[in-house]
Amino acid sequence: MIESSFDKFVPSLLDRGFTYCYAHLRGGGYRGYDWYISGKMLQKKNTFDDFITCANYLFQNKITCPSKLVIDGRGAGGWRIGADINMKPESLCHLAIMGVPFLHVADTMSDACLPVTTGEYNEWGNPIKRKEKSYIESYDPVLVSSNRTSY
Repeated sequence: MIESSFDKFVPSLLDRGFTYCYAHLRGGGYRGYDWYISGKMLQKKNTFDDFITCANYLFQNKITCPSKLVIDGRGAGGWRIGADINMKPESLCHLAIMGVPFLHVADTMSDACLPVTTGEYNEWGNPIKRKEKSYIESYDPVLVSSNRTSY
């Protein structure tokens, strides 16, 4: 559950016609254990699909449009935003705010000396395992964006 809080930046966005909402994506605990499991390891891309589905719902129901959508995430949320932008670079949002983004997932998860890396293998996957490494690389925002052809 998301606790109520005040974000001093939101009123300024609302005054400018932006829409603010929160998406409960797979991989989080909001909808129970199965929801959490269906958004980790080799199912991590479900979180991107969930987010894009939420954005498309807002667009289709004329609640907002891409030019008025701001997306925000920190840490792993910043990673998700980076991946979402790579999936829909031309039509997802007007502004992306990434606070302390976890963007180079493949590189970070490959460094077992980092304090939290090995503890996160159950969440992201272990890049020593070929199948898990390939999956991580398929959505890693840094690798995907560097491999994309210019438009």
